[in-house]
Amino acid sequence: MRNLSKDHIKVHTNLDLEDGFLEVAITDPNGIRKPFIPIAQTRCRMNVVELANEERMYHNVNVTIGKNGFHFKEQGPYRIEATYQGVDGKMAAAILQVWIKPTPNYEDLPIISDIYEARLGRVLYFGGSREMEDSNEKLNWISNKLGKNHPIQYHLLATLANPKSKTFKSFSADKMAIVEQEPDPDYVVNQLNPIIDKPENFARNMGNILTKQIIDMYTDSAVDLKQLSKAKAAQSTMLTMFRKNNVVENVINDITERIKKI
Repeated sequence: MRNLSKDHIKVHTNLDLEDGFLEVAITDPNGIRKPFIPIAQTRCRMNVVELANEERMYHNVNVTIGKNGFHFKEQGPYRIEATYQGVDGKMAAAILQVWIKPTPNYEDLPIISDIYEARLGRVLYFGGSREMEDSNEKLNWISNKLGKNHPIQYHLLATLANPKSKTFKSFSADKMAIVEQEPDPDYVVNQLNPIIDKPENFARNMGNILTKQIIDMYTDSAVDLKQLSKAKAAQSTMLTMFRKNNVVENVINDITERIKKI
């Protein structure tokens, strides 16, 4: 989001679709327009900041699956409309067109079709799960079948690694208690190695915001394993790539500072 006016404006920092200040509609290649309705609805404290002229604010929006199912199942052009409601009640809109390419290998189609299950879609939407073991097994199976060079592979690897990147809490019905699950940095590093080896492919498919989140996840796990050279190399590669992609200066500065601290 960018402030195009000459004045400072107040905006919500809550740009997650689940918070309700941002709405998205998707028109498929057949011309059918549907609203994207997120699976979850949240109500968080409304944080407000001021944006100066030309100042920008970014947020990653996950449209993998919504209450209307999967929106991007067919190849072809899609029109994505985003509408933001500001602090003063006024609305601003933007339009993006994306093209879904056909799979490089048509033999992969039966394998890819297995992703379009509601249960797997929810795992992808929420960034992974430690408890839904059947879904993780299916994602692993799809990942192995497609191979490391398939574009979908990057999303699958990130989804499988994320739940084990930090301490998670779950409720055990058997013990009737909250159970803490410790992170598994070795698993995370091994899962994300293909992404770290070719971060430009991940960024091309998943965007710069998610790329930074994933490389930061890898870096945290590598640091936990005392593999500082790997952690520093991952951040340095990202810094070079982001400079080439003209990523905003504050992100470049954050990466530079982190490299110094490793």
